[in-house]
Amino acid sequence: MLTQGFRELGAMLPEATKQTDYRDEKLPVWACIALIAAELREEKKGASLALRLGQQKEQTGKPLMSELRFQQLLSCRTPEEFIQRLRRALALADKKDISVELLASVISLWWQEHRGRLSAKPTHRLGFVLANDYFAATSRYSHGSD
Repeated sequence: MLTQGFRELGAMLPEATKQTDYRDEKLPVWACIALIAAELREEKKGASLALRLGQQKEQTGKPLMSELRFQQLLSCRTPEEFIQRLRRALALADKKDISVELLASVISLWWQEHRGRLSAKPTHRLGFVLANDYFAATSRYSHGSD
């Protein structure tokens, strides 16, 4: 949040976002999005992080991110832990083939839930959104022998 680039980003946002209450709530979210999005090297429109993490690693029959690590990503309790696990997840995905827009959406949803604002619809909650994509990807190559 203390970099020149982040300050310039804030200056480009609409006037409505510059109200103190709005900014106090959204500033950490924007900072997290900027930090994580800066790690991405190649974007792929429409490709979610969880879908990418569930893809098969070099014909091994295993996903890029293990199920245990994926569960740890879903259960992050602090912003620091969430950022650390997201950075590791991006590294496992070679920092490519993920949509920046969908990545920002996941980060924003995590912050919303971190602040205690769970969606009334379970299918709109972080755990479901990520698990649905992750296991959809793993089902493409996994077999009934698991």
